[in-house]
Amino acid sequence: MVSFAVNPFFSTDTSFDISGTVGGLSLTGLDGLIIPVSNLKENIEVKITVLEDNDPFAQYRYLVTVFTGHRRGAATTSKVTLTLYGLEGESEPHHLTDPDTPVLERGGVDVFLLCTFFPLGELQSIRLWHDNSGDSPSWYVNRVLVHDLAWDQKWYFLCNSWLAVDIGECVLDKVFPVATEQDMKQFRWSLTPSFSGDGKKSSSSKGLPWWFVFIAWFLVAATSGVSGFFTMLYGLHYGKENSIKWLISMAISFLESLFITQPLKVLGFAAFFALVLKKVEHEDEENTAIDGPLSAPGFITDGNSKLVGSARIRQVRVKGDTCPISPKLQHVIQECHAPYSLQTEDTSDYGEHWNASVFDNSSDLSSAWHYQSQSKLRGHPVWGKLAIYRGGGYTIHLGTDPKNASRYHLYSCKLLVYLL
Repeated sequence: MVSFAVNPFFSTDTSFDISGTVGGLSLTGLDGLIIPVSNLKENIEVKITVLEDNDPFAQYRYLVTVFTGHRRGAATTSKVTLTLYGLEGESEPHHLTDPDTPVLERGGVDVFLLCTFFPLGELQSIRLWHDNSGDSPSWYVNRVLVHDLAWDQKWYFLCNSWLAVDIGECVLDKVFPVATEQDMKQFRWSLTPSFSGDGKKSSSSKGLPWWFVFIAWFLVAATSGVSGFFTMLYGLHYGKENSIKWLISMAISFLESLFITQPLKVLGFAAFFALVLKKVEHEDEENTAIDGPLSAPGFITDGNSKLVGSARIRQVRVKGDTCPISPKLQHVIQECHAPYSLQTEDTSDYGEHWNASVFDNSSDLSSAWHYQSQSKLRGHPVWGKLAIYRGGGYTIHLGTDPKNASRYHLYSCKLLVYLL
């Protein structure tokens, strides 16, 4: 286990040399890995998690720091996946998990070591999504910091979003662009007070001058003193017995107002707004005709049910000749297919019956033999039992008509038969 001091964004960088071993990987042997750490208020101990799905041959390293928000229910039990997008390419999808300790908890700061085969260049955006699993799947991500360890370059992503089916935008998959300089200035302004060039705190352009606080305290003391003085004079004027009765009456009136009158007023107003005004608004909504589609895409007219579309069958294939065949078996085995991986996946287009030389686009089912990318299908990688499967493949949409769906299903069985 490796731990180091890491803080929220934006302050003078301080370098720490990290030594130790994580998952059998010695960090001191990684070309003298030194990680700059920000120092804003106070240090907090955070463990570096080397992602389990890093390819052992991927040697270009990014340090990804994920800040989960402090809102109620911000933590998640789902499996969160991250993809980095740069000018020179994109990373493979990586699952932000730690087998030893829980991650992405409320108010937590999690640091992951993500490896790629090549530098991605200037980062443009990141993609975050999760599988909506577990007892508390909703997740509120505050911000993400990506640090290129080779070039000591950082990119900030100010997310401030819910990834949930029932909160916020009701999405589980979202792309966040890199923060601009203007975004960074606004974020710094929201976190830290402004200082002048000589290091002194500058006065705000709005509000009263700082010395008005002394005037306020003087007015409080003067008001209290004058009130006490006149109370004492009235006590001397009315005598001891009447003064005691007056004090008792005032105390009873104060306690009655504090514990009886005011709570009843609050409950009455709350009941009025909850029962009367809410009912009127609800009736207005029911009487409003719906002209055109709802503003929330993907929802049917009741505003609650999500339209997910018709079913489809998707197949992923492995390229031929991706594994060596022993010379003694070459007269028996014509073609060898390696286990599925992102590198061995077949992305070629075919004609019917997987014929690579004849293409026929006249049939409405001819697209089943053509590879469709992950972005075109609007899919995402699936973490299976044996491998991580890309979101693209050869697909058949079953549609909404039962007869056509049955015909498409029989046709899809032909795809599997010819595959075997």
